[in-house]
Amino acid sequence: MPKVLGIRTFLFLFLAYTKNVQNTSSKMPVCFFAPSLMMRVGIYSQTWEQMMLLNKIVPQSSEADQSALGTVNRPLPKGGRRMQIRRFSPDLKTKISGNHPGLYGVPIQFWRGQIPTEKLEDFARRTNGMPLLLDAELQVEAMYFDPHASIEEHAADHSVLFLVIHGQGTVRIGGPMGETREIRAGDAVLWPAHVDHTVWTEDEELHAIVINVFQDHSSH
Repeated sequence: MPKVLGIRTFLFLFLAYTKNVQNTSSKMPVCFFAPSLMMRVGIYSQTWEQMMLLNKIVPQSSEADQSALGTVNRPLPKGGRRMQIRRFSPDLKTKISGNHPGLYGVPIQFWRGQIPTEKLEDFARRTNGMPLLLDAELQVEAMYFDPHASIEEHAADHSVLFLVIHGQGTVRIGGPMGETREIRAGDAVLWPAHVDHTVWTEDEELHAIVINVFQDHSSH
């Protein structure tokens, strides 16, 4: 806005000067002309700013940004619940702790009972935003493997779905002598409960959505 306003003010001053100073028929002295002109410029500037506000030209936070901050003031839709959106793009990823070189993640959804209420704020700060909380024994996260990254081989006490959405890598279940497969974007892998599994990448990165199914009855 400052650049636009400066150009318009300059043109206004120039035209006014040409009309009132260079015009020999004008009887207005320059010393009297200047204050009146500046008053008119002040009114003009104020009017331009008001016009910009009325036409919503002044930059404002997007509704998505306001939603992330919890500042959107809209009436509740039918059913009394608002839509919830959790962004999980790579720019929000954080390093996954443990012996998992080159592995990063973004929690998307957590079972509400997993995070104590008093720790929610700290958790959201550490994970670049609050995951969606559900009263369901599920956990969904995005995993981002750099080239030459890996998950330490381990087993879980529940089934896990590993959905590849970008890149390629290698998955193995059943330990060092188990089954090994190449995987790429579009593949969905099931890791059975109580079975060792691992994933690693070579020269290409891999992105995946991981769904932990805590209520899988077949795992018991």
